[in-house]
Amino acid sequence: MLERVGVTGSRMTGLAWNDGLLSDVTFTDCKVDLTNWRFARFDVVTFTDCNLAGADFTHADLRGATFTRCDLSRAQFHNASMEGARFRGCELQGIGGLTSWAGAIVHPDDLLALSYALAGALGITVSDSSA
Repeated sequence: MLERVGVTGSRMTGLAWNDGLLSDVTFTDCKVDLTNWRFARFDVVTFTDCNLAGADFTHADLRGATFTRCDLSRAQFHNASMEGARFRGCELQGIGGLTSWAGAIVHPDDLLALSYALAGALGITVSDSSA
């Protein structure tokens, strides 16, 4: 359990926080790529300006999480609880588990990037060629 903690400028590449609880925690300007958050619960947790590329949030409870200006490229969200999770200014290319995003709150500026990921998840090819 991680409670009432602020983490700034840390490198935690590959951290495994499986089935853990984070409560009232902030991560600012951290490198938390390739991390494993499977089955973890996030209660009032904020990630700001963090690199979360390739992070695995499978089955995580992200209902209390906020992501601001984070690189979430290739992150996995399969079977995550997302209702109320907030995303603003994030890199969302190649994310997985988009069918779990029901109820997530996405800033309008992120909608275009998210639409490409949604199209890919639905098997839609986006092409500017007429042939």
